[in-house]
Amino acid sequence: MRNAKSICTSPFPRAARPRGIRAWPGRRVWAFLLAWFTAAAYAEGLQVGQFAPAVDIETIGGDVVSARQLEGKVVLHYFWATWCPVCRGDLPELQKLYQSHRSWGFEIIAHSLDEERGTVIDFWREHGYTFPVAMRSDAIRAGYGPIRGTPTFFLVDRAGTVRLKRLGVLPEGELGARITRLLARQDRQPARGSRLDARSGGRRDSISGSIPPVSLP
Repeated sequence: MRNAKSICTSPFPRAARPRGIRAWPGRRVWAFLLAWFTAAAYAEGLQVGQFAPAVDIETIGGDVVSARQLEGKVVLHYFWATWCPVCRGDLPELQKLYQSHRSWGFEIIAHSLDEERGTVIDFWREHGYTFPVAMRSDAIRAGYGPIRGTPTFFLVDRAGTVRLKRLGVLPEGELGARITRLLARQDRQPARGSRLDARSGGRRDSISGSIPPVSLP
């Protein structure tokens, strides 16, 4: 939990505050700005209830995760950056979720907003993460829309529908609970008109196995 002392309440220390300037309602201002920023970010790009774009994704190791491989799976598309401290805190927990839920049909694709591929490769190797990571491609940028902050993630169900869009972290345990609930719906037919429904007639026997862990150059 964030310490209250880390919250900025005024641009001036009390002793240095110029005369005539009262204490700013810092928390209210920041709360308003955060709410506005979040609402603006949510209003753009891919939305909850829409189908996730069917895009082939090239990982930093050069392997390709095809849209076909993701069909029938619960997929977390996680937009992050090595320079984001919140993302750095999230990634170990995502690795745990990946390891514990992968055999049930869960996948994570981490899309890096870093400028240098080598930076991401070094980071991934240093921390030993094994779920697929890719540089954000033009196709992903077009399909998911602008990313206004990190981390931003989209949780997609087995039918290819976005069930959660989030800027920032969730309360502890909530993401895992949401993933578990979506995985438990494996016997339900995909939504009419979804990619899975269109390509396989809703048959689960056409779904491929787990995607191999990421390979690094």
